[in-house]
Amino acid sequence: MSEEKKKCPACAEENSAGATVCEFCGEKFSNTSSSREMPESAQKLELYNPKAAANWSLLFTPIFGAYVLKTNWKILGREEQEKRSKIWLISLIIIWGIGLLFLSDQFCSAIYLIGLISWFFLECKPQMKYLTVNKLDFQKKSWKTLVPKAAGILVGVWLFFTIIGFMFGGPTLDYSSPEAYRESCGEIMDYLAEEFGGKEFGKKLQNNDLSEEEQEALAQVIVLGAFLDYEHDKDLRETIDGMSAHELLEFVNENYWMDPLGNLHERE
Repeated sequence: MSEEKKKCPACAEENSAGATVCEFCGEKFSNTSSSREMPESAQKLELYNPKAAANWSLLFTPIFGAYVLKTNWKILGREEQEKRSKIWLISLIIIWGIGLLFLSDQFCSAIYLIGLISWFFLECKPQMKYLTVNKLDFQKKSWKTLVPKAAGILVGVWLFFTIIGFMFGGPTLDYSSPEAYRESCGEIMDYLAEEFGGKEFGKKLQNNDLSEEEQEALAQVIVLGAFLDYEHDKDLRETIDGMSAHELLEFVNENYWMDPLGNLHERE
């Protein structure tokens, strides 16, 4: 005779009849029944639709979705799940902030995609499953208030990091016209020269008194200077247009190198 099974109300996995905690998700079972009954009043709770939250997260980042799910878990009285969503929320904010401040656009895009996919399958899907398993016929909360707030916050954050990037990333490359390009190249090289020590750096160079780090920095700036003197095709111009001094320095030294004769080569 097959052993009687107990279905977890949170993840819908089958457990042994005597289990007090779900072997799969850690959900605590009720002592009075094999499947926890939701109170009648919970059937009419007003919740944000987690499916819609996932769609909105494509625009507002998974940070928005993590906040929405945390709100839902709080309304449902699920403290453990609420704490988990809070951890997701804080972690995503930290990772996204670090990415915007210190990583290139390509890395930021990769982090955004990985974060969105991970959050959807590890956090959003379990809440959708929870609502389905417990047959919660909840009333969907309106997005009219939350979405405009999220849009405002997103614009504010974008402006903040744009200002921070300009303050700490240096001048940007402007490819809007040949004149603007030449001017921005001069500003970038002057900015980097000043950042690396200016006149003091020049004196050390004349006296052959540069440290290994300073020699490496000088070599990177030389490669960048050679790169800026080259003609660039349309695709490359579109790629580097708008890069800050440090972004451009990183991009060039990741993708190009200079031989002893001063010729620039693209890395394979």
